[in-house]
Amino acid sequence: AARKALVTSVRQVPALGEGERARLWKLALERYASDDDCEFGLWKGELDEANQRVIKQDCERTRSGLATFRDPQRRELLERMLTCYCKVHRIRYKQGLNEVLAPFLHLLGPPSFTVDD
Repeated sequence: AARKALVTSVRQVPALGEGERARLWKLALERYASDDDCEFGLWKGELDEANQRVIKQDCERTRSGLATFRDPQRRELLERMLTCYCKVHRIRYKQGLNEVLAPFLHLLGPPSFTVDD
């Protein structure tokens, strides 16, 4: 319910200038990440999916042209989030999920944190 409300709220905002939409999504995601039902930031499970090797390789290739994604901590965060998503939703990782998540991680800005933060 919280996700649906978030998406509906963001979609109802009138046309925004370049950069403003990214700022709005960042604020919305920060708010959503503080909800109790968001497990990504808290998840400390094992990186042991059946195709974990594929997840790791995709994370290493994700947006490698951007400094943000060349950072080992950001890559580890990406891998943990993808693994968590697959485990929580009981799905098998499919190549390309990393590209769905990448823009949202990019909104976090430069990697000045650790996975344990």
